[in-house]
Amino acid sequence: MRIFLLLFFAFSFSSPSFAQAEQKDRTNDFVFNNSLFILYHEIGHLLISELDIPVLGREENVADNFATLELLKIESDEANNILIDSANGWFLSSIDQNDDIVSREAFYSEHSLDVQRAFQIVCLMVGKDREVFKQVAVKVGIDELRQESCYYDYILAQESWEKVLKPHKKSVPSDLNIRAFYDRGTGSIAIRKLLQENKLLENAMNGVLREYNFPNKFNLRAKNCGEANAFYDSWVSELLFCYELAEYFDAIFNEDSLAIKLSDPLKTPQDIEKNISQPKKKTSDDIKDNDD
Repeated sequence: MRIFLLLFFAFSFSSPSFAQAEQKDRTNDFVFNNSLFILYHEIGHLLISELDIPVLGREENVADNFATLELLKIESDEANNILIDSANGWFLSSIDQNDDIVSREAFYSEHSLDVQRAFQIVCLMVGKDREVFKQVAVKVGIDELRQESCYYDYILAQESWEKVLKPHKKSVPSDLNIRAFYDRGTGSIAIRKLLQENKLLENAMNGVLREYNFPNKFNLRAKNCGEANAFYDSWVSELLFCYELAEYFDAIFNEDSLAIKLSDPLKTPQDIEKNISQPKKKTSDDIKDNDD
């Protein structure tokens, strides 16, 4: 199995037009991959809510683990790259939100720090298959001892989710009586087109959701929400993905200041880690995944 390590910015192309096209393709991959991870994260919340699954610990961490585990199950280069992009998405979000200045609010938030969420994705990856993902773990600076103990993180998360979902699993996956809606919305037409043409919502419908028996009907909807967010709204029985969130992924990937910081991915987590000490104005939970 091949692993394609994320090299955000390469400038060795033969022509400006080719470089621009290549960068656009890479941006689209990054936006879609991060959007899909967040959608799977929200499916974790949906399963907890609709199937009345007990949660021991912080639900946001449990939902992150669910998204990571589901993608690891696929065992393909494409799924592995989604996880790598998602980890880098959290590193980028951490830099964008200036995580070298962390407020008291960030420590009592329902979410872990973005940089912690990034490391947890990689930890579960290397925990499942150290041979395949060791290069990724080394790239982000996880030491040998922690790589070994990540195996137990993976086993605990995988067995726990498997146990609580087993009573709700269908013997044979089948179609659900749910629908996907892409509202016209405002903002970037290109972003909305990217999500719809690549079937962001249908990916969830035809994948993990088909495996379980749900007591209630619900729909999936992409729309403008007025904020960069995604959440499961149990009051209206809809899993909502906000276009603003995909636009945020596009923005952080292409921001020039971030290009400089991420020209060497090895520096990313260490640079963030060094300075997590002082108060900051706003946490990235307000931006990326607030789960109202």
